[in-house]
Amino acid sequence: MWEKLGELVLRLIDPLSAWFLRSDTFYQEGTFTPSYDGVTPGTTTYTTRVGAYVRKGNEVTAVGRLTWTAATGTGVAVLGGLPFTSRNTASLRYPVTLWISAVTFGGSFAMALMAENATVFTLYTTTTNAASTQLNVEAAGDIAFMVTYFL
Repeated sequence: MWEKLGELVLRLIDPLSAWFLRSDTFYQEGTFTPSYDGVTPGTTTYTTRVGAYVRKGNEVTAVGRLTWTAATGTGVAVLGGLPFTSRNTASLRYPVTLWISAVTFGGSFAMALMAENATVFTLYTTTTNAASTQLNVEAAGDIAFMVTYFL
């Protein structure tokens, strides 16, 4: 019994152990402001722009929604502003869950992928039995998303 009590006292006074026991080290909630643009930036006009995240240790789950009525960026469509930069591990990718409305992207459907060392994800499409291709910026649309990634 005394051994256990001694271990507990040491854990409580050891600064490193105290750091590990802090709840904010392993759990954090917050908000962020997502963005929609092209790889060549322009101006985007939003009617809805909201994001929230939960961080548990080195794992982040971010959800958000964007509704835009005008976007002047060009090239590949990217959604950005995620709260943390993803882990920098070569070839590690994070699939994104999407709900899309009022968007006329080409292809059969839209999907998204977040790369390593990034705070953005890129939109893609695919057709039957074909490789995915990146989607270009749409002038208006409504997208809700969720992604879980590692730091």
